[in-house]
Amino acid sequence: MNRRWTLLEDALLAVGSVDQARSPIRLIVARALQANASMMIVAHNHPSGAADASESDRLLTEDLFVALKPISVKLLDHVIIGEESVFSFADSGMMDEIALTVTTG
Repeated sequence: MNRRWTLLEDALLAVGSVDQARSPIRLIVARALQANASMMIVAHNHPSGAADASESDRLLTEDLFVALKPISVKLLDHVIIGEESVFSFADSGMMDEIALTVTTG
């Protein structure tokens, strides 16, 4: 998204298997730069149907936050889509926790 909250691009960056898929951080950062984005939201589904955030999801979010910060792209949210529910790092307060952890070391 740009600074006016306009969606610049909706991109599929990876297709996984039934038990894993992780887009490389550099691919996500490259797409943000190509789109000239100021902000972004990342999302993925959990084929298991559960929308709970795993440790791997938390680490990915933290890694993205760190990678995007020096290029002035704000990671607004990481959304996980389950069969009947959705998990939002922002709504749960985990984005704030990650931001605090990353900035305070």
